Amino acid sequence: MVNNLKSIKIPDSMKEIGSSDFYNCKNLLAFEVSGQHPNYISVGGVLFNKDMTELVYAPAGIEKYTIPDGVKTIGFGAFRGNSHLREVIIPESVTTISDGSFSGCGALKRITIPENVTVLDSGSFWRCGELSEAVFLGDAPPLLERGWGEHLLFDGVADDFKILYDPEKEGWSTPLWYGYPAQPMPKGEPAPL
Repeated sequence: MVNNLKSIKIPDSMKEIGSSDFYNCKNLLAFEVSGQHPNYISVGGVLFNKDMTELVYAPAGIEKYTIPDGVKTIGFGAFRGNSHLREVIIPESVTTISDGSFSGCGALKRITIPENVTVLDSGSFWRCGELSEAVFLGDAPPLLERGWGEHLLFDGVADDFKILYDPEKEGWSTPLWYGYPAQPMPKGEPAPL
């Protein structure tokens, strides 16, 4: 039964992994990859592309995670459906948060989007039922529509959800941004993690 899997070994012959391949593995804690795999590497049980510029898939059993510096892309569905994830720290190196990256992460309460993120796909935080705050450190990223619909970015989040943004950055609007409650962070206050 897939719900009981704790680790998965990715064979060298497996050249591609889809975003839904491990979706029902709710208690998965680690991916294992040989050092000879042509496309993937596992660091701390998390699956990356070989040069570690893309986080491909994080096990659904992770509760807290700090994405390594140097990662540029959080891949399509990378954390999708992780009902355990409560905290994730995204480094400044990330520029792209792909479609569905965090969709269905029901325990996630707050997310901070680094200044360098310029691509934020529309379904990135869809159905994160406990998410009450998204802090943006940079300019407002244009929302990409790739099958989820333009306004699903924060649909299905907590009733008290709000966006906080740096008032010195461009592209933001108050009281709403793309239909979501938005307000500037008070000046001089450090951005919450």
